[in-house]
Amino acid sequence: MSQLFERVARPKATMETPGAFLGGLRVMAIDGTVLDVPDSQNNALVFGYPSSRPGTRAAFPKVRLVMLIEAGTHLIVDGNDSVLTALVNGYERKNCCAQFYKGCC
Repeated sequence: MSQLFERVARPKATMETPGAFLGGLRVMAIDGTVLDVPDSQNNALVFGYPSSRPGTRAAFPKVRLVMLIEAGTHLIVDGNDSVLTALVNGYERKNCCAQFYKGCC
């Protein structure tokens, strides 16, 4: 699935697409969301649980997604499921988000 996404996920707007360009530059947005995944040992190891009150645990592990979106078409053109985790664990923001900037402009 990821290989298919990498092959087809590209900005598709033209200069005539309403809201797609401003001053000759493509308008992009960064957005994020959190999704529940089934509660299994593997998912818990890979994605982890969100923080909760002391002595409790969230019901499901969470996938934290950050997406680069073309504003004029609302197409997701890039994404990362580890950016938020990496930022929390102390990695530099510029290294984690570098893939979002390649080929956008």
